[in-house]
Amino acid sequence: MDAPSCGVQFQQQQLENHSTVDKGHGHVEIRVIETSNRLVGHVDWPGFAQAIRLTRTRILGGERQTEISYTILSVDRERADARELLKFVRGHWGIENRLHWVRDVVMGEEKCRTRTGGIPKISQPFEM
Repeated sequence: MDAPSCGVQFQQQQLENHSTVDKGHGHVEIRVIETSNRLVGHVDWPGFAQAIRLTRTRILGGERQTEISYTILSVDRERADARELLKFVRGHWGIENRLHWVRDVVMGEEKCRTRTGGIPKISQPFEM
């Protein structure tokens, strides 16, 4: 059996990934995060430490939707590896969802039918 070439070993050391699968509310959501510090020293961005590709795939009623986002970080792998970063991303959406629940349910934002296109416009500016 042949050992991997130096270039392959170099790539494997600098790439890291982690994935999760969540089931609930009638859908499946798969998250895959891939991190790389391969570009450190080659990117002209102060403090650059990692590049991230996050792929979210949601399956609902047989229909598959995929969203891919890219991020650069100043946090190095020793402080946050792929597993930690994926937990952070998931936790961020938990905060976002709780915020929207308050706005939607408690404050009744979804019940409001006012839309920006229907607000009356002032024909002359105010003078003081």
